[in-house]
Amino acid sequence: MKHPVWDRILILLCALIALGCAAGVVALLIGKISFDMITGWIASVDMSRFVVKAAMAGIAALFVLLFLLLFAMILPSRKKRSSNYAIQRNENGMVRISLKALETLVNKCLNQHAELKVVTSSLYSDEESIRVDVHISLQSDISMPLAISALQKQIKNTADAKKYGDSIYGIEKKQFPYMLCITNLLLHGLDVPQVFHDNSLLHDVLDYTEKDQFDVILMNPPYGGSEKKDVKNHFPDDLASSETADLFMSVIMYRLRPGGRAAVILPDGFLFGTDNAKVNIKKKLFSEFNLHTVIRLPGSVFSPYTSITTNILFFDRTQPTQETWFYRLDMPEGYKHFSKTKPMKPEHFAPITAWWNNRKEISVDGFDKAKRFTAKQLTDDLGYNLDQCGFPHEEEEILDPMDLIQRYQEERASLNAEIDRVLGQITAILGGGNA
Repeated sequence: MKHPVWDRILILLCALIALGCAAGVVALLIGKISFDMITGWIASVDMSRFVVKAAMAGIAALFVLLFLLLFAMILPSRKKRSSNYAIQRNENGMVRISLKALETLVNKCLNQHAELKVVTSSLYSDEESIRVDVHISLQSDISMPLAISALQKQIKNTADAKKYGDSIYGIEKKQFPYMLCITNLLLHGLDVPQVFHDNSLLHDVLDYTEKDQFDVILMNPPYGGSEKKDVKNHFPDDLASSETADLFMSVIMYRLRPGGRAAVILPDGFLFGTDNAKVNIKKKLFSEFNLHTVIRLPGSVFSPYTSITTNILFFDRTQPTQETWFYRLDMPEGYKHFSKTKPMKPEHFAPITAWWNNRKEISVDGFDKAKRFTAKQLTDDLGYNLDQCGFPHEEEEILDPMDLIQRYQEERASLNAEIDRVLGQITAILGGGNA
């Protein structure tokens, strides 16, 4: 590191003083100067003992001060930026850069990518460089191919290429979906996709370490299956469910890094299930993770592949759950059900997007569409029953047998009268035609 001119002069003076002190010490050691000579010189000077001691103390303090100054300039401490400026040194001196100007520059660069949204940003500075840490996420209406394309544009060197190649990771058990996934990633510029033909459930979850964890997990795990004992043995006894979706939920929790975020699609059975394994999984979810949102999806979302009703659970590993919002996404207008020819589209999520940033409780026809629950309500009062803000359904009316017979007779009489009326009209028309 180079120093300004005045710093160099001070360093030279300190070095000369240090050299002089060293020479004096060496002279004493080899006998060129004796203590008798020094005491004789002091005695020849007409000054009091107090003044002599004060002078020697002052000289010693000066030496200490100069040495401290020397080390302060030679070994400068690395400090973070000040509250308003980042300080940089070069051969021309010290430069102060406004942090406001740096933040403006960062925002200008990020605004060039409409598909990205800044979550948090931090600036750090030392005397050699300025570091900007930006935590970003995708906009709600941006697809993964567009995100991959945005990442590709940022590749400038081999280090960027490696980071890009390591940014997506996956495991697929079945051969055909695995080949489709690899092909799709290759077509989008991932030359060495980090996707493996394997079974995530055949790894002991307790063996996962920090290097096996992720910042973001997005998953639509398989559900409805029943796993055998050899699979359940890879999980703690209290979490060893036979339901495939339950086991994947445990894997997700063990592989989510502290501070990480997750969005997982799970069937209704996970929400209201009361068997020991499901309850223990939900206990772990509430105590170690922040389950902040549950989106109830309409039926037939995955039709025709499955008719199971599903939900999206949003949670992060930041703190235990304090409160959970539930929101029911109703079937879009003009749709009775989704199908292969009429699938669910991104624009159908617009009501969720509008509600997400302006959350409020909503009730429609006496049924909760959106509602906030405290963790205590869901755990203690409802016994971990997350089946809230579900879809309304008509209650079946059970009548007394005599009332049921009477209603049947009334409906039959009304139907007979309607049939007679229609037959009379047809007869009249036919009779008129013959006239």
